[in-house]
Amino acid sequence: TLVAPKDIKNKKQFFVANNRISRSYFDYVICDPRTLEPRVIIEFDNGQQLNKGKVERQKLMMHVCKSANLPLIGTSVKHSYQVGRLRRLLAAHIDLIEPEKEVRFCKKCGSPMIIKTASQGEFKGRRFFTCSRQPNCTYTENYNVVFESDD
Repeated sequence: TLVAPKDIKNKKQFFVANNRISRSYFDYVICDPRTLEPRVIIEFDNGQQLNKGKVERQKLMMHVCKSANLPLIGTSVKHSYQVGRLRRLLAAHIDLIEPEKEVRFCKKCGSPMIIKTASQGEFKGRRFFTCSRQPNCTYTENYNVVFESDD
């Protein structure tokens, strides 16, 4: 559960509120890759007219996000998205990891880590941190990138 009602003393009211929230879902929850703390909610709009049930759901989602102090970003459904535009929308709410700003040290030997891209295997094309003393030290870590830039 991402969010739950709080400050409700009456058990019946709590269960009613919790049931309303738990029947709903967010399209996307963007989390901080280092802490997995929720940072931004993204909701898609397919452009169709909203019926009464969907209007109520939208109101509930807006209220839940406001109560949980989570920014809610609405965007229209598309076959593809401009990464640069999404990056700008999200940048106001989360810190994107920039390669030149991210400094990590090897947890095995304490040397600086460097960024490499896998050239083969099931992780081909993915970035990762590896110890700068390789092959003497083989420690690696995942590289948590929120978005790659195509601009």
